[in-house]
Amino acid sequence: MSYYKELIALVDPRYHNEFRKRHLRYDCKKSGCFNDALRPKWEIFVDCFDDGISIGDVDGIIEKNGYELVFEWKSFSERLNKGQHRMYKNTTRLGIKMVIIIVGDCKTMRIDKMKIYKRGKTYPSEEGWFDGDLVKLKKIIRNWIHTASDRLPSWEKYIETKQP
Repeated sequence: MSYYKELIALVDPRYHNEFRKRHLRYDCKKSGCFNDALRPKWEIFVDCFDDGISIGDVDGIIEKNGYELVFEWKSFSERLNKGQHRMYKNTTRLGIKMVIIIVGDCKTMRIDKMKIYKRGKTYPSEEGWFDGDLVKLKKIIRNWIHTASDRLPSWEKYIETKQP
């Protein structure tokens, strides 16, 4: 069986068409290249920042009870730039956010390697990666959803509650 057919077999058909209707509204054939037509020209703000930092984008994000799961897809290189690495370590320290770095081919959804940033640490290590595939990624996502669903909303620990 081809990889693409294996991939389609993993997608529950009940959700596939609904997802496409809700999330993939842009038609490249009708409107041209997405990057040219709709991507903001972030470089216009380069003079607003110091230390060489700049605005980046998020490849995917989901929120549950105030907890965030962020996806960063790398198609050609396993290398994160220093700014991305620092940002993921810093923004995951509180335990509210987890980041999954995926190396693979986003067109076919082939996943070669992954890395996770959680609670300010990098798994399996800062330099290392673990072998990845779509089944493993879906297990990680389902585990995260289960954990986030069972937690108090992230903001509740900062709100004082008074008993009558």
